[in-house]
Amino acid sequence: MVLVLEVVLVVVVLLVVLLLVVLLLVLLVVLVVVVLLLVVLVVVLVVVLVVVLLLVVLVVVVLLLVLLVVVLVVVVLLVVLLVVVLVVVLVVVLLVVLLVVVLVVVLLMVLVVVLLVVLVVVLLLVVLVVVLVVVLLVLVVVLLVVLVVVLLVLVVVLLVVVLVENPYMCNNECDAATEELAHPPELMFDFEGRNPTTFWQSTTWKKYPKPLQVNITLSWDKTIELTDDIVITFESGRPEQMVLEKSLDYGRTWQPYQFYATDCLDAFTMEPRSVREFSQRTLLDIICTEDYSRGYVWKYDKTVRFEIKDRFALFAGPRLHNMASLYGQLDTTRNLRDFFTLTDLRIRLLRPATGATTVDEENLSRYFYAISDIKVQGR
Repeated sequence: MVLVLEVVLVVVVLLVVLLLVVLLLVLLVVLVVVVLLLVVLVVVLVVVLVVVLLLVVLVVVVLLLVLLVVVLVVVVLLVVLLVVVLVVVLVVVLLVVLLVVVLVVVLLMVLVVVLLVVLVVVLLLVVLVVVLVVVLLVLVVVLLVVLVVVLLVLVVVLLVVVLVENPYMCNNECDAATEELAHPPELMFDFEGRNPTTFWQSTTWKKYPKPLQVNITLSWDKTIELTDDIVITFESGRPEQMVLEKSLDYGRTWQPYQFYATDCLDAFTMEPRSVREFSQRTLLDIICTEDYSRGYVWKYDKTVRFEIKDRFALFAGPRLHNMASLYGQLDTTRNLRDFFTLTDLRIRLLRPATGATTVDEENLSRYFYAISDIKVQGR
């Protein structure tokens, strides 16, 4: 029995060993297969990677070739463009140069023409100036001749006016007993327009250096309101010193209206003024004026005025259109109304016209006063 058991054990052990060997062999085969599979897989992967790399390289090469072609095309285009630009620039430069040359030529031609025209004009001007100078010289000579003739005619006319047209202007003493040499005061108020002019004349300055002073008084025996300028017309030279006075009480008292002098400061210690400087506020100022004291040269230098209308114009406007405003002021302002109102008027002649700074003592008969007209308008 024991032997049988041992044999059985041995058989079992052998069987087990055999199974183990078989198992080992199977495992080896499996391992070999797995290794082979892995090798195949690795080979496949390597092949795939190589193919992929080759494809990538190929793509990169293609892209590089394409980029190179693009770059070449761009370069070619740029070169072509540059050539075109250069050609255009050259054409433009040539055109500009041509234009400049043409302009320079045209300008030179214009300058030549202008110079020729200027030369012609200058020559014409020279000729014209020469002609004008000759004409002016002729005119100057003619004018000088005419001026001399006119001066001679004026001298003759003045002599005729003084000696012929008005034979009653006596330079020597007037004679009241002789009609031709009598110049009574009423001739200051007779009808004007007569030829020769009639006038009152004072005595001459035979008592020089004693002042030659004369008062002329006009009385109306009533109150009048002045409506226009007082105008005194002298047939002698206008006096160098004179005072115009008025009275509101029939000659009992007198107030100055205006002073007249060739030199107001010297004669009356007053600054010379003019009515044109007046305003409504200074209307009643008593002034000294030098406007009417020049000598008798022309016809319209014979008058001496006391300007009523210029004073009215301060209220009624320059053309006296607004007289209602003036009359309103006269009715409401007593001082203003009294200024234009009087009963008597006095002309004080203080120094006759001398026409010079000194008196000719060898010919005192030439100094006197002569008045042809006195106009006083009132209501």
